Amino acid sequence: MKYTETMWAIHGVHGLYIGTWLTRKEAIATHVKELYGAPNGKADNSIKEAWWRCRNKGDRAVKVEITYTV
Repeated sequence: MKYTETMWAIHGVHGLYIGTWLTRKEAIATHVKELYGAPNGKADNSIKEAWWRCRNKGDRAVKVEITYTV
């Protein structure tokens, strides 16, 4: 049987970062927290500002499909 899941990942100038998340918000919050130590992974102004810094450097949140066979 073949299964496909849609998830989110972060793509930057060096390729895909390690990890996938179920929501775009989780992907961005985790990425920003790892880079800048943003508080609590919540979508407050500090995370939004840090995400814009990441975007200016070329990072993007991208939707990925993961297919696996059981």
